[in-house]
Amino acid sequence: MGNVGGWLRARLKRRKVKVISFDRKQKDSSLQEVIAKSGVVFLCLRPQNLTRLFKELDTNAIAGKVFITAAAAVPMQKYYRSLGKVPLVRIMPSLHGRSPLFFSVGEYASSQKAQVIKLLNTLGATEEIPEKEMDAYMYLVSSGAAVVEEFLAQYAEAVAAKGKLPKQKAAQMLFKALNIPQTDIAKIKTKAGITAAGIIAIRKNKKFFKEVVMAMAAQAAKIQKI
Repeated sequence: MGNVGGWLRARLKRRKVKVISFDRKQKDSSLQEVIAKSGVVFLCLRPQNLTRLFKELDTNAIAGKVFITAAAAVPMQKYYRSLGKVPLVRIMPSLHGRSPLFFSVGEYASSQKAQVIKLLNTLGATEEIPEKEMDAYMYLVSSGAAVVEEFLAQYAEAVAAKGKLPKQKAAQMLFKALNIPQTDIAKIKTKAGITAAGIIAIRKNKKFFKEVVMAMAAQAAKIQKI
């Protein structure tokens, strides 16, 4: 189910929406049971696991069901090729901050659109966007918090190295100065995920942060000689 699935389930239950969930780790229900008892099915899983899911879904059992998927970066056409012309909506929730839940309605879900929007509005503010913009919004609202936090952490580490400060204290001071909380990045990124790729790229470029701090230190040295 993951972080997104847990977040959605908690929000829906808080709004008194009946939720039946299936998690392979917990095994408190079956996939078939969830499909049979649900009118709207949320798919909250890693994109890498979609192929397995498609093989397990009975095309007869999913007839008449509306699917809302939170799987990142997977276009609707992939679902249609595997499941047929199912009513499908892609969503991009943000688990942090005040960003709305972005969604895109598929070509076969026009008659269910009002129902879906009403359901999504129980989760908070929503905004409809074209599917072609979904990935860009994902980089901003879903991955953005972890990527920016890692960027700041690497900058703080470079400052700590230059100023001979404790690394953890430097990071705490920076986040406090910016008045933003430090989050547990491990809870945002998933192994082999999109956010993880961005964080790895930042960590591979530590030299950049050192150069930033050295440029600032060089300018400070010039000013001190005035």
